[in-house]
Amino acid sequence: MPFINTEHIQAEYRAALIEAGEALIAYFGGRLLAIYLTGSIMTGDALPGVSDVDWFMFITGEPTEEESAWCRELARDITTRYPAVVDFHLTPYPLARLEGDSFWRFAVRHRAIRLYGRDLPAVLEARGLVVDAPSREMAIGRQRGMHRILTPSRDICLQRDQQRPCWTAGPEYVDQWYDEFQAMRRSHPAWCLDTSEETVEETVARHFHGLLRYA
Repeated sequence: MPFINTEHIQAEYRAALIEAGEALIAYFGGRLLAIYLTGSIMTGDALPGVSDVDWFMFITGEPTEEESAWCRELARDITTRYPAVVDFHLTPYPLARLEGDSFWRFAVRHRAIRLYGRDLPAVLEARGLVVDAPSREMAIGRQRGMHRILTPSRDICLQRDQQRPCWTAGPEYVDQWYDEFQAMRRSHPAWCLDTSEETVEETVARHFHGLLRYA
């Protein structure tokens, strides 16, 4: 089965994603059930050399450590040879991930584009598993898990962007998302926390302690 819906892949990333997909198809064979693209590359808003690649890939059974390592190596190879791709999330998920999480089924159906394989939400629906439609109730339910939106000052945002050793987004992009943060602060002030007086290390220690699963 060939890749489909490739017109939904932002042009700067298309060749890299198709190459990665073909490699995955060859490696996993019939165990590869489906690949879905989500995020800014699907919507056409990605910044080449800045935005990462978000997609879901599902296989039969649990991935072995060897298979996971192979996927990580493929991701490194793609990011080395395609300058637009700076980070590629190539994690193989078992179908059980969808079977056991209704929000994942919702996200795959409503917030992703299928690039390869079977329509998994439809498959699971036929087996009696619910795939929710978008609703206000669902949005509110997901927001209950939100702790804080950290919003340092614009000057601090620009300073940290310029000091980042690997890449910078640039003033225009910083202004864009800073304006979005300020709109959120005006509409939901209780969600927002000014971290201008903290270093990045202090922010992590104060606000993420107990939330990070991996070092």
